[in-house]
Amino acid sequence: MAEEQGHILVVDDNRMNRLKLSLGLEQQGHTVGLAEDGQQALEMLEAGSYDVVLLDIIMPGMDGYQVLERIKGNLRLRDIP
Repeated sequence: MAEEQGHILVVDDNRMNRLKLSLGLEQQGHTVGLAEDGQQALEMLEAGSYDVVLLDIIMPGMDGYQVLERIKGNLRLRDIP
């Protein structure tokens, strides 16, 4: 069975969390984009194409729930898990 590989956006304000998660995902063959806050995540989602978003909930500024609300309110982004 062939494994599917995706383009994943990791959003976390903790640098070590971003790096550890991205390393594990890349070792599985995925490509990874990294965002350190909600605003950067939204900008990256608008500029690129991602298969899934791994989103931290507790972040300064815009928390994960606010980011998710903006994603789900955008017709182009709303179906990204």
